[in-house]
Amino acid sequence: MLTVSKLRKYAKQLGIVNYSLLSKNELNHAISNVEGQSFIVQGACTRCGGHGKIHHYKHVDDGICFKCGGSGVEWFDNCNDEEKEERKPKERKRTAEELTKLEQLKQEAIKEIEQYIEKEISQRLKENYKNAIQKINNAQWEHEIVTEMKSIRNTATRKIATEKQVKFLLSLITKAKQKGSNRYDWEKLEADAKDKVLSTWDASYYIENILVDIND
Repeated sequence: MLTVSKLRKYAKQLGIVNYSLLSKNELNHAISNVEGQSFIVQGACTRCGGHGKIHHYKHVDDGICFKCGGSGVEWFDNCNDEEKEERKPKERKRTAEELTKLEQLKQEAIKEIEQYIEKEISQRLKENYKNAIQKINNAQWEHEIVTEMKSIRNTATRKIATEKQVKFLLSLITKAKQKGSNRYDWEKLEADAKDKVLSTWDASYYIENILVDIND
C-alpha cells in the first residue's frame, strides 16, 4: 500500500515545493503535473475486496473493514491495466435471505425517520430526514443504513437550545459581525439558531467561543 511518506519522498526528489505539507491527493496531483501521469491510483481494498465490510467479523463494529475504514478503497502505486483489472471489487452474490433482511431493515429505518419528521420543528432538518430516506432506499449494504441511522438518531434525540440561549447567541452574533470577526459563517449560524437546529450543547459551545472572540 502506498503511504504518504513514500509519496513525500518521491515529491522531494522531483523538487516539489512544500511537499511535507501536502495531503495524499495533493501530492498525487502535484506529481501528476510534473510527470504527466497519476502516480497513485485507487483500487479495491485488499482486505475486504472493495465491499467495505467483512461479514465474518460482523460481531465487531458491524464488520466494518478497519483497513479502508468501510470505504472499500485502497491507494496503490500506479500500475498496468492487467493489475488494475485484478484489483476491481469482486461482486459477492448475496443470498435471498440477506436481500430480504436488507429490505426489512430499510423499511424499519424509513418508518423510524418518518416518525422523526412528524415531530421535528425545523423545516431544514425535515428536508434532511427526507434526503436520508432517499439514501436508505438506494443503500446496497446493511452498514450503509446503520451509519445513516446513527447520524439521524443523534439529530432527532438532541435537546433543542432554549429560547434564552438562542436569544443570547443571536446578540453575540450581532456583536461579532460588527467587530468584523470571521470565526464562523455568521449567516448560517444565525439561520441555524432561528430554525431550532442547534442543540443546547451546540449553543453553549458557540456562545463560549464567540465570547472569547469578541472580548479579545
